[in-house]
Amino acid sequence: MPKNSNNRVIVCDDEKNMRRVLQDILTEDGWEVTACASGEELVKLVESDKDSHDAIVLDLSLPGMNGLEVIDRLKQMGNDAGLVVITAYGSVDAAVKAMSHGAVDFLIKPFDNARIKSALRKVRESK
Repeated sequence: MPKNSNNRVIVCDDEKNMRRVLQDILTEDGWEVTACASGEELVKLVESDKDSHDAIVLDLSLPGMNGLEVIDRLKQMGNDAGLVVITAYGSVDAAVKAMSHGAVDFLIKPFDNARIKSALRKVRESK
């Protein structure tokens, strides 16, 4: 898939290996990927250029500012990127909270490549 202006994603996960794997999967699927390791870093990236991304893949369990706090902060900033929340500690309650905070999809680790690609295609199609 060719890269275009609707294919920019930020991956935010505190696990280095997960960031690397997601970056490889999404790059192969035509996304331009920026990776970061914390909610604070993600907020700074978005503050520096609000139009630099179309989607965000966000780990729910981050040190410092957690995923739900990040989502709320992004909303306050007027960010409209599609959010896909990922977590190793999934529950129905966590999924409901993430979706009610504005996530487009909620994935429990480990997930297969097709599932993350599908979630981001949903984000792309909603734009």
